[in-house]
Amino acid sequence: MPVPTKKEENRNKFGQNTEIALVEWEKNQIKPLFKEFDTDKKGIDKDKFAQIMERLSSDECIIGKVPRVEPEECDSIFEKWDTNTDGVLTWEEFREGANKW
Repeated sequence: MPVPTKKEENRNKFGQNTEIALVEWEKNQIKPLFKEFDTDKKGIDKDKFAQIMERLSSDECIIGKVPRVEPEECDSIFEKWDTNTDGVLTWEEFREGANKW
């Protein structure tokens, strides 16, 4: 019998997490992906956000509980998460948006 992976364990627990925020392990998985797109360290625009969400939807970060986001939904999610309405998401805005998602 194969040893369960963290990805499999997370998939099995999908929807059972009662915590409101991303756990530290999940942040450590997602932050490098965010940094990959935030090369100038000024935040990401809507296009980069859509690319990140596409990669998260494919569970590239192996957290096992990111909902599938259709491309047409990205703009409205981006606008909700862009709390200072400057058209750019910082890591902090991204993290807080994901925490409330």
